[in-house]
Amino acid sequence: MFIKVLVEYAPVSWDLTGQFYFVFTVPLAQLMTFAITGTLAWHFLDLHQIPRLITFWLTWVIARATFLAIVQNPVGDISIYLAWITLWCCLVGLYARSKSVAPTQD
Repeated sequence: MFIKVLVEYAPVSWDLTGQFYFVFTVPLAQLMTFAITGTLAWHFLDLHQIPRLITFWLTWVIARATFLAIVQNPVGDISIYLAWITLWCCLVGLYARSKSVAPTQD
């Protein structure tokens, strides 16, 4: 139903399977995936410790780059995915840092 309403009232120049799809839908799907996997990783892998987060990031980048290279994705697409992963890990690192700084009581 959402797609029907979106497509019915969208301008003709917005092709949901073309450039608009890759600019809008793919980043939203990446953010949703990172939110789900990030929550699981935060709780089960104890990522609030920065060395573990760096190890997680490095492993994830190597695995993702290897898989995408094997299935012959263009280098530009691979770098975009790796940038999303790096952004996600940086945000998690900032969150972990803010949680680890306890307020001082005078």
